[in-house]
Amino acid sequence: MKEKLTLSIEKSVKAKAKRIAGKSGKSVSGLFEDFIIELSKEDYWNPPKESATEQISKAVPNNKKVNSYDYKSLKGRALQSKMKRF
Repeated sequence: MKEKLTLSIEKSVKAKAKRIAGKSGKSVSGLFEDFIIELSKEDYWNPPKESATEQISKAVPNNKKVNSYDYKSLKGRALQSKMKRF
């Protein structure tokens, strides 16, 4: 079910949103909805092209997804390892 949402934005942003929506054949509401859906996807972020972050992210194998790790277990092992040094 669709619901109404009122936003307060700069006049120039409103004009840009209408122009972009018109070019894409969508309404501003549709454009906003699509944007929020994309942002909420798990793997939505991509580092800027040719940045250091992009180079580092390419060095990590794709099969090693961070969200598949048990953070409590990793933290515990890291702390144990650190404490063994002392």
